[in-house]
Amino acid sequence: GELPPAPCQSPLAPFVWQSLLLGRAVLTGGLEAGLAAAEAAVSILRLVCFLFEKGLGTKSEEQEDDDDGKGQQTEWQSGTGMGEGDGAKDVTDEIEDDAQLEGTKDEKQEGEKKPPEVPQEQEDTAREVGFDLDTEAQGVPQED
Repeated sequence: GELPPAPCQSPLAPFVWQSLLLGRAVLTGGLEAGLAAAEAAVSILRLVCFLFEKGLGTKSEEQEDDDDGKGQQTEWQSGTGMGEGDGAKDVTDEIEDDAQLEGTKDEKQEGEKKPPEVPQEQEDTAREVGFDLDTEAQGVPQED
């Protein structure tokens, strides 16, 4: 709309009119930007909800039935059998060079650990290392 006719013509009237139009345009642009941001937020929330419900990269129920349970369960073991020596498997035969053990030399011990269980009646597969590990030596109990 148009403004009603003024009783007197001022030289500032065109400037005021342009200022009003500019203010209206700025408010309209701000409302449109806010609406676009709200639509984007709703779309992102829908995506997040979908990912929470369906998962990211998970198999559908039909594909899970086709696999017959192959590879679904992985047993994670802590350690590798080097350094502190607690691991699921003895890796002494896989060590090719003493340099592979040098990374375990300066490791800090985390808290007070109980001594590892010593295997009974197994062949000794320990490997001699040419450097000091700064730990207490523990021997295998000998049967009398």
